[in-house]
Amino acid sequence: EEVAHVISYGKESLTASQMMERFLFDKKMHYMPLGRLSGGERRRLYLCRVLMQAPNILLLDEPTNDLDIMTLEVLEDYLDAFSGAIITVSHDRYFLDRVCDSVFVYQKDHTWKMYLGGYSDYKAKVQPVKKEPIKRGTTPKRKTMPYAEKKELEQLPALMETYENKIKELDQWMQEAGADYSKLQPLSIQRNEFESKLEAATERWMELEEKKEAMK
Repeated sequence: EEVAHVISYGKESLTASQMMERFLFDKKMHYMPLGRLSGGERRRLYLCRVLMQAPNILLLDEPTNDLDIMTLEVLEDYLDAFSGAIITVSHDRYFLDRVCDSVFVYQKDHTWKMYLGGYSDYKAKVQPVKKEPIKRGTTPKRKTMPYAEKKELEQLPALMETYENKIKELDQWMQEAGADYSKLQPLSIQRNEFESKLEAATERWMELEEKKEAMK
């Protein structure tokens, strides 16, 4: 309430108390001394206080590294109706797909290029299927994938499913850990590692699928 008693959010107004409840602080916690809050709860409270200032621009630097899964979900829900601009740097493709209307990607010529949509939209645009032109009077030769790549393509879906299941399992463990930062931190690190593995496997699967389609 030192920051604001009421803020506008979408088509509604939120009091400081309602804002705290939105960020998972029930009413019995509203007058709890700060010293009794865990590290995760303090970060969530700080984020709530920043948003109570009603900023028109938010700068988020790798938010999935610093926020536990519960706080991140609350933040994503809040950003759905946020009326200002959001500028974020993140390696988390799911977060980018959730909150971004456009992405800026660093190019080989040391410039930045904007693509409309989230990360998945960007990847779909920069990986078109290329077909070689057929010369007149010639019969195109039927191409086949190397055995190793064909085998890899067959194995990737199961590998991707394994990574996805592991991420879901870690999400469950993080929810059970609650605001215990000592438990959340190693779980968050593992989750980021599996997300990176899933991203690499997904990109490789897309690459091989496109190669397979181009050879038909």
